[in-house]
Amino acid sequence: MRISSLQIFNIANKGIADANESMIHTQAQLSSGVRVLNPSDDPVASTKIMQLTNDIANISQYRRNIDIRGK
Repeated sequence: MRISSLQIFNIANKGIADANESMIHTQAQLSSGVRVLNPSDDPVASTKIMQLTNDIANISQYRRNIDIRGK
């Protein structure tokens, strides 16, 4: 089976593009200080993050309700 120069170029070009995309994603993680930027990065962790965010919102609402009743 013969591989043309164009095919070799396209394979190398795709490899460079994939590495560049990975580097951009890692830089975004580093600059934001967040490991999970998209749910597809880590589905289990993103589910836990959503649960914890919801719990924090509920606790904040409970505190506001307590403050209102205490006045």
